[in-house]
Amino acid sequence: MTHKKKLAVKLIVTCLNEEGNVQEFIHELMENISTEVELAILLIDNGSLDNTGAIISSLAQKYSSITPIHRKNTFEYGKSILEALKIPTDFVPDYIGWAPSDNQISGKDVNKTINTLISSSLDFIKVERYERNYSMWRRIQSFGFNAIVSLLFLKRIKDINGSPKFFHVDLLPKLDLQNEGWFLDGEAFLKALKLVSKRKMSSISVKFNERTHGRSNTSWITAFELLVKVVVFRFWGIRKWAKKSKSN
Repeated sequence: MTHKKKLAVKLIVTCLNEEGNVQEFIHELMENISTEVELAILLIDNGSLDNTGAIISSLAQKYSSITPIHRKNTFEYGKSILEALKIPTDFVPDYIGWAPSDNQISGKDVNKTINTLISSSLDFIKVERYERNYSMWRRIQSFGFNAIVSLLFLKRIKDINGSPKFFHVDLLPKLDLQNEGWFLDGEAFLKALKLVSKRKMSSISVKFNERTHGRSNTSWITAFELLVKVVVFRFWGIRKWAKKSKSN
């Protein structure tokens, strides 16, 4: 009798002052993981000032699939993930991805994303968040941002920063991810649009829960900086990347 090979997934989870969220998130993630998936989690304490580091160490003792990483200094969001992409796991992954640890996207929905990726034989997947408890002003901001991005790329684009996202390991060198800030999610998605066929790429809707512990690390300034990065990428970055890809 032959046993079906498990699909190996490397998941990066960064934590910055998430002592009230990361434990619940990881427990829910591990309790709902598919038996068809071999998961390696890089659980990163990104220079937290609270008890996040100790909680991560405790979770690593409980779950053998977790590798704890403790940083003394706080890296920018994108840099934290880019550095983690360089860290090897015990196996060569079929898929690579990252997810937030603030529990606004549940561990259960991270598994839903992984399962959809595998069952549909996709090369790239991300989430689209719904039920955001935003004020009317924030809703207008979000709608306006999506509209501008869609206009810039002449394609209907929704929730460009939706995370978790996962992609086939073969895409990693082609994506050539560079951004060390909040635009990393957008960079990965916009490049994937150029690299991956429509039938091999998808988004799924997941509930965006209200944050119950801690404070968000984003603000309207973050949104403005992100928009500037999108514009720069549209008119300069994407051409530079395409030219570099051709030369390779």
